[in-house]
Amino acid sequence: MNSEPDAADQYRSFPDLIRFPSGESQALVYSLWSRSALMLSALGQHLLQGCTTFATLDEHAARLCRELSALPLQIDSVRRQLADLAAAGLLVARTELLDVVRRSGRADEPAAQIAAVGIPTCDRPRSLGACLTGHMEAARRHERSTQFVVIDDSVTARAENRRLLDALAQDSGVPIWHGGPEDKRRFAETLARQAGAPPDLALFALGIDRDDWPIATGGSRNALLLHTAGELLLQVDDDTLCPPLPAPDFSTEIALSAAFDPTESWFFSAAASSPAAGAAAATDLLGLHEQLLGRTIADCLADRAAPDLASTNARFFRRLASGEGRILTTATGVAGDSGMGSCVSLLLLDGASRTRLHRTEADYRSALHRRRWLRAVTRPTVTDGGYCMALNLGLDNRRLLPPFLPFQRNQDGVFGAALALCCGGFTGFLPWLTPHDPPEERAFSHPEVAWRRVAQLQTGQLMQVLLGSFPQGPGHSTAERRLERLGQWLEEIASGDQRDFAEYLRLHAWNARARTASQLEAQLRRYGGQPEYWADDTRRALSAVVEALTAPHAELPSDLCEKWGPDQALTRFQGLVQRYGSLLRVWPSLVAAAKALRARGVHLPARCGTKH
Repeated sequence: MNSEPDAADQYRSFPDLIRFPSGESQALVYSLWSRSALMLSALGQHLLQGCTTFATLDEHAARLCRELSALPLQIDSVRRQLADLAAAGLLVARTELLDVVRRSGRADEPAAQIAAVGIPTCDRPRSLGACLTGHMEAARRHERSTQFVVIDDSVTARAENRRLLDALAQDSGVPIWHGGPEDKRRFAETLARQAGAPPDLALFALGIDRDDWPIATGGSRNALLLHTAGELLLQVDDDTLCPPLPAPDFSTEIALSAAFDPTESWFFSAAASSPAAGAAAATDLLGLHEQLLGRTIADCLADRAAPDLASTNARFFRRLASGEGRILTTATGVAGDSGMGSCVSLLLLDGASRTRLHRTEADYRSALHRRRWLRAVTRPTVTDGGYCMALNLGLDNRRLLPPFLPFQRNQDGVFGAALALCCGGFTGFLPWLTPHDPPEERAFSHPEVAWRRVAQLQTGQLMQVLLGSFPQGPGHSTAERRLERLGQWLEEIASGDQRDFAEYLRLHAWNARARTASQLEAQLRRYGGQPEYWADDTRRALSAVVEALTAPHAELPSDLCEKWGPDQALTRFQGLVQRYGSLLRVWPSLVAAAKALRARGVHLPARCGTKH
């Protein structure tokens, strides 16, 4: 039993109740809500369920009595019951949680700098030139010794890209590397020999032998991971620009969060159509990432005020207590094209962002159609969720990170899911905006297209759904072992009868769509179906999701069905799941082999500005 709670401290309960016993071990003991609730009176359960935000016990007691319509003289009684719950460890003090954060571990090496900026590209020489020039100018301005690596899947523009890179390298003296499909193939064969791995898996990892897969961006991202293994890396999309913009309502206070996507600030004004306007040229983008990337949470908070813990949960602190609390990836927000394939996030907005979206119906229609928004966190935010959008992504590549799904879109979402499952680290979101300006206009040509997209599951999304169904079981001590176990499980579910695999997909695709339907229904109730134009759209989206629950082939990736038809889509997706599982198993040996080759001067890309 704990001592009498501090009257000045703030307390809250968690869905998974936490008990922090005293003692030198500082171990965390977690008691399930259901078990604890059996030992509590109905009033005690109600009090716990009502303490979901941090407040003093006096503040909790006064608020709960108002909600219960209790007499003022009953406040003292409620206050005593809350104190008993706190003393039993069922209400957790904010100071105890802060102690857990600070004791979670400090880094055992000095802070590192980002050594490389990597850019995957495909047939967009003008965008590549603008992206690379902006980052090179920023590196020069801030006296950065940064190398630049371009992995090029171009079909028609590869020679033009190489001429551009050669000229930039010769004029600037900055190290620039360029690798195309032939370079990736040669490196994959060398890598497989070094690792003792099947050559076909090394080729698969790098997106070679595409077998008509239309998109191989994930393979290029894997090439960047292998080329820079052992260093901090920033990956940027070739249609993004540098320098970044500060997010609206910018703050330097750090927040810790258990949200999957902690982005809370969305804007839909004209500024979203001109992402480069007013850019702060003096901003050191790499330095922004380095404030969090590769550091432990305890290190990040060492010289800062106490973080905001309002959005944390018990899972967050379990993970923090079981590992070193290191931030393995960092990401900025986006200004311009949102990079999102579905408008469901707009329908589910809350708070000030929702108010801005619905300033007028015209604003709402424009945002829905054009997909050009500003979205970011408003302060540095560290989360244990698996959300990942790689258009401006910092990676602590000194640690073992999972591979990206080599083919199709949303490979970064699959990476984020595998990272959360296997690598035990955290993601840092930065209150800055990366201008994103694709050369082609991306818009939903008709509203009904938007509602169908809400109901669809494409290849990367369905792979995320599968990873979310992984039965994790007892913890394993290393990222290598966890990657191996996840890979074996994917191989298992994809190696059996095709009908069994399709049934497994059907069950989990149904669950994913049912969750989306529940969210849309809850949003309609919450806002009483207002405004009407939004409610009409939300009902259309909900109808599309409900129809998809029982539609033919609803368990299959929609992008593969559109390209190859249902039968071949199932065969291809089953093969992709199996091969990605095999890649997860051998990935640690491929990373180790890449480090060994690099030590011998063997690189995937070629140095630009030299004869070739």
